Amino acid sequence: MGTRFTDDEMLFFKRNGFVIKRNVLKPEYIAKAQEVFWAEAPPQLDRDDPSTWIGPFREEFEITVEDKAPGTDQRQGYRWNLRHIGEDAWMMDMIPRNPDLLGMAEQLLGAGNLVPPMRTRGIYTTLPRKDGAELDDHLHVDQHVFHLGTVTYLGKVVSGGGGFRVWPGSHRWFYNTFASQYKGTRFNENEETTNRYLETKEFFETQPSVECTGDAGDVVFWHHRLAHMAGHNTSDNLRQAILYDFKKVDFDYTQELPPQPNMWVDWPGLNSLD
Repeated sequence: MGTRFTDDEMLFFKRNGFVIKRNVLKPEYIAKAQEVFWAEAPPQLDRDDPSTWIGPFREEFEITVEDKAPGTDQRQGYRWNLRHIGEDAWMMDMIPRNPDLLGMAEQLLGAGNLVPPMRTRGIYTTLPRKDGAELDDHLHVDQHVFHLGTVTYLGKVVSGGGGFRVWPGSHRWFYNTFASQYKGTRFNENEETTNRYLETKEFFETQPSVECTGDAGDVVFWHHRLAHMAGHNTSDNLRQAILYDFKKVDFDYTQELPPQPNMWVDWPGLNSLD
């Protein structure tokens, strides 16, 4: 059967909006991802010399674009979003077609309910920073339509290492601050809903967050309305992760509906779990 969630893990997800599953990916997948990553890396980064990994990227190696469309690479400051590899066959086999990831997504959203994958978001990297700057946390809620996000680590992520940072339980608050179950705030049609979103965001920025640490092959599963951010990386390691979003085949219909009294109505694996 492979790797699957326990009932306790699914209940943790329902209550907190995220869960970390350890050691999901096989080592050969990690090795392939690292091989491709370093083949794409600019000369500034030397695989065998971690001192070269400290950011920011030098200007001559930046990739700045206005268009953030799928497949468009960006490299600036301490961030590198390597997107154009997102639809490569090996990447698709590693993440959305991986029987373990797919099986766990179907545990939550129902077997046979998921849109066939077209591409991942690619490898998102955060360089270490050693400038001693005082760094603030600024959460956000994603604005595109999906149900279940995944963040898969390609290397060790220690505390302070740029891990995916989440605000537990915030999904249950933010769910009702949108006019749509799945669309972003730009579709809010009245000031009351928009103000509710802004007030909720302001409140959670005063609340404690959790930094998702882990090792290569660990996967963070998270609810689409969970408040989160990419953590600051003050470690000695690159923070490398592959991002992918699962969504259900009926999203064209359900995204037109307002938030439901039962926010788990579209999640068969969680709807009756208490």
